[in-house]
Amino acid sequence: MDRRSFIYLSGALLAPSCGKRETGVLSAPGGSGGAAGGFRMEAYVWQRQWTTAVERAVRGAGKDFGQICYLAAEREGPVGGKEAWRWVRPAFKSIPRGHLKVAAALRVGVTSARLESEAEELLKAAARVVREAAEGGVALEEVHLDLDCPASRLGEYVELMTRLTAPPAAVRWVLTALPDWLTNPEFVRLAKAAGSYILQVHALQLPHPDKDSALVCDPARARKWVAEASALGVPFRVALPTYASRVFFDSAGKILDVAGEDGAGQGPAGSVRMVLVRSDAPLLAAMVREWRAAPPVGCGGVIWYRMPVEGDRWNWSMEALRKVMAGEDPGASLRVKALRNDSGFYELEALVDGGVEVRLEGELRVAGSGASKVLAYDVHANWKGQLADGILRMRPTGGWLFPGRTQRIGWVRLSPAAEPVLNYTP
Repeated sequence: MDRRSFIYLSGALLAPSCGKRETGVLSAPGGSGGAAGGFRMEAYVWQRQWTTAVERAVRGAGKDFGQICYLAAEREGPVGGKEAWRWVRPAFKSIPRGHLKVAAALRVGVTSARLESEAEELLKAAARVVREAAEGGVALEEVHLDLDCPASRLGEYVELMTRLTAPPAAVRWVLTALPDWLTNPEFVRLAKAAGSYILQVHALQLPHPDKDSALVCDPARARKWVAEASALGVPFRVALPTYASRVFFDSAGKILDVAGEDGAGQGPAGSVRMVLVRSDAPLLAAMVREWRAAPPVGCGGVIWYRMPVEGDRWNWSMEALRKVMAGEDPGASLRVKALRNDSGFYELEALVDGGVEVRLEGELRVAGSGASKVLAYDVHANWKGQLADGILRMRPTGGWLFPGRTQRIGWVRLSPAAEPVLNYTP
C-alpha cells in the first residue's frame, strides 16, 4: 500500500463558490454553505462504485452538507509499463441540484519523474472529470488534488502547482496537505500557489499490538496542527474522520495489513490480533463545538471523511454525524435483548444505540422473575459468565461493537419457564 493510505488516511475538503459560472468551468470560491456563519460542513464520497446505498446517501446530502466531493479518479502506479488511471463514474442523476456544491477528487501516486512534468497529464485528467460531470448535468466547483508527495519533494510540487494554475486556468485546484508539511519552508510557497489547502488531521499512528484500540484523530495533535496552519496566513480547511480502520498483527507483533471499509473482516492469513483505530465521536464533537463558536484563523470549515452510507461496517451513522457536526455527543450505548427460540431457550444479543461504536465493558445481570431462575447457559464471542443462586452474571473481555450490527453473546434457559430479566451496567 502507498504511504498515504498507511500513514495518513486521505480525504478532501471543499469550499463553495458564488457568482456566474458556465457549465464545466470552475468558479472562484466564496459564500457559505452547510453551517451558520460560513463555517462549512461538507462530506467526501470515497466509493469507487456507486451502489444503490451510495446513491441514496448522496440524494440526501443537501440536507446536511454545503458541498460534497466524490472520488473521480486515482492513479496508484505503473501497470503494463505505463501509469494507469482508474476512473469512477458517479450516478450524476442522484446528486441534488440547487444549493449543494459539488467537487471531484484525483488521488495520485508519485513516480521518480519530476512532479512538474505531470502537469499536462493532470490537466487532461481534470478536463475529463469536468467534462463528464457537465455531461451529467453537474457543474464542478473544484478539483481536489490528493498527491502522495514526500515532504522532501515539496519544491517540485510548487512548480507543478504553478503550472496547473497558470492562466487561462479553467480548473480551480485545491490541494490536500499532511501535517508534517506545515513546518517545511516550501509548503508556504505551495499553499500560496494553490490559494488554499485542505489540512488532513486524521493520521494513523501505528498502534502497539498489546492495545485494543487507538485514535485515527488525536484532538490534541489536531489542535496543534490547526494552530500552526492558522499562523501561515493562507486559507485552509480541515478534514476530520468518521470511520475506523483495523490493524492486523502476526504472532511476532509484525503488522500484516491495515484494512478499512473494503478490507477483509478477519484480516490476512497469519493474523492473530487486531487493533481497532477509531474516530472518537465525543472528542471530535467537543473540538467541532469549539471551532463553531470561534473558528480558527483562516479556517473555512470541515469535511467529514467519509459520508455515512447505509450498510457501512466501520463508520458512524448519519444521525450520529449530524450530532457531532452540531458539537453534540451522540450518546451511544450498548443494549442487550433476549429472543426466545423454538427450543424454549432465550438467545442474548447485544446491539448499539446512538450510531457510533461502543466499547464492550461492564456487566450484564440475567435473572428470572418471581420464582424463576437461570437453570442453564452458555456464552459466545468475547463474553464470560458465572452462575450463582440462579442469577447469571456476564462480562465482556474487551472489544467494540459498531452501529447496525448485533453480537450473539450467549443463551439462557430459565426454570420455571419465564422471560429473563436483563440488567446491563456499563
